[in-house]
Amino acid sequence: IITGSGSANTLNGNTYATWNGNNFALRGGEGENCTIELASDEGDDNGDFWRMMAQASDNALAIDHYGTGSWVERLRINSSGGVLIGTTTVGNSDADDLTIANSAHAGITLRSGTSSQGAIYFSDATSGAAQYDGFLGYNQSDRAMFFGTAQATRVRIDSSGRLLIGTSSVGQDDADNLTIDGSGEGTGRTGITIRS
Repeated sequence: IITGSGSANTLNGNTYATWNGNNFALRGGEGENCTIELASDEGDDNGDFWRMMAQASDNALAIDHYGTGSWVERLRINSSGGVLIGTTTVGNSDADDLTIANSAHAGITLRSGTSSQGAIYFSDATSGAAQYDGFLGYNQSDRAMFFGTAQATRVRIDSSGRLLIGTSSVGQDDADNLTIDGSGEGTGRTGITIRS
C-alpha cells in the first residue's frame, strides 16, 4: 500500500498493509496487535466505535465496543477456536467451545416459528440418526418440552406441567400429573425405585 505523508511529493510504502490482486492483508508489527476500527454517524460520539483486533499476546481475535469512554470487549475467538461472549475466561475444559458470561442474568434465546420447535442436539456423527443421539427441545405448536436419549423421546412435560415418562399420552383425568409407561422396554413391567 502506498500512502502520502509530509509534502505532496513524498510517498511511503507500508509493508504491513499489502494487496496482491486477490487479498488485502493487514499485519501488526512484531509483538504488536493488528486493529481495524469502525465508526458510524461520523464517529462524533462515544457510542459510535467498534474495533476488531488480532491480539499478539494470545493470538485471539477480539471485537470491542467503545461506548462509555473506554474500550470493552464483547466477543472473542481464541486460538483454539473457542467463542467467548462477555468474558475473556473460558469455561470448564469439557465444555469450553462456547462461554457466555454476564455479571447479572445470562442466557441464550432460541426463537422458532409458532408451529415449529427449538432444540439442542447431542451427536457423535455427521449423518443419520446419530446426529440427534441425545436431545432436548421445546415444541411451539403444543407448548411442550421433551428430552431424548438414544434417538428417542424419553421424558415430556406438556403445556399443563404434566410429566410423561416413556409415553406421549397422559393418564386418566383424575390421576394424570405423572404418567409412566414402561411397555416400550419390552418387559411389560413399570415401576419406581426410591433408594436412600
